[in-house]
Formats: sequence, C-alpha cells, structure tokens
Amino acid sequence: MDQELTRLLHIAATGDREAHEQLWRQVYQQLRALANRQMRGEKTELILQPTALVHEVFLRLVGPECASWDNRRHFFSAASTAMVRIRVDEARKRLATKRGGDLEKVRLDFDVEAPFTEPIEVLAIHEALETLRYKSDRAAKVVEYRVFMGFNVEETADLLDVSKRTVTLDWRMACAWLHRELVEKPEKEDSSDSGASD
Repeated sequence: MDQELTRLLHIAATGDREAHEQLWRQVYQQLRALANRQMRGEKTELILQPTALVHEVFLRLVGPECASWDNRRHFFSAASTAMVRIRVDEARKRLATKRGGDLEKVRLDFDVEAPFTEPIEVLAIHEALETLRYKSDRAAKVVEYRVFMGFNVEETADLLDVSKRTVTLDWRMACAWLHRELVEKPEKEDSSDSGASD
C-alpha cells in the first residue's frame, strides 16, 4: 500500500491526470481524518468545513507546481503542516475583523486533549513556534503535530521518523521553552508595566 502510494505521488508530480485522480481516492479518507482532528473543538462557522479543508490541502500539495514527495510519511507530514498553516491564516482573518486585536492573555497548559480554538491562542503559539524553529526545527514540529493536530507520541514519532523517546524529550524541552515565552515573559512584562505606572 505504501509503495503504491509512493508510486502515485511520483507519477502525479509529473502532471499525470489519471494518477492524480487515483491518488485523490487513496488519500481522501486519511486527509479527512486529519482535517477532523485539526478542527475538533472549532466553532464550525469560524473555519473551513472538513471537506473544503481537504480539497484545499490536496490542491496545495498535488497542484500544478507541487513538490515531489519522497513517500507516504513525507506527504502526510506536509499535509498536517499545510492544515496548520490554513488554520493560522483563518485565525489572522478573524483577529483582523476584531477591534482591539489581541485583548486576551494567552493561557497555555499544552493539553493535547483540548486543542486551542481561539484565534489569539492559535496565532500566539504559531508565532512562538516560528522562533523555536531556529533553536530546533524538529522540536517545533513535535509541538505542531501534538498541539495543533492532536497526535500522540507514537504517531508523532512515525511522522518525523524518530524514536518515541526523542519525541518525548523534544516535547518536554519545547513545552518548557514555550511556557517561558508565552506565560512567564508576559507576566513579568505586566508586572513591570504596573510598577512603572504607579
């Protein structure tokens, strides 16, 4: 199955329409499952419906100027990331229509069973992850897959082709770093501002 999917990915990248259609039939259900994970807890009026999200991701990954995917793991890893990017774009649009912008404080507990659904939370984590990538791209991806996609340690390890122990260590390091960036620093800044105004 994996070899057949890899073959279709390579052929579809050449612009072969039949391979493109076969690939769509093979990956649709898995992409739909990823979309459902991505959108669990979302208010349906705030984001694309799962079917539309799947179509958007597929077009981005297997469009006229698509990249060449090495294998199934490479493709679905890219699909997960593409869904996160779409969610971030949606969050930006929502915040742009709100007066006052980011008025609320970000609360992080890294509970993968309760994904972040508020636009301000989504953007705050995404922007922090972009900084974390300079320190460890893999650790940033671990957080992306676990927080945004809800993958467990084993699933994340499979997507990144690393051991479960590596994922666990990256997760602990990244969570500690993000807590400092998004919780401790804002609290210190609030305290400094309060002191300056007295």
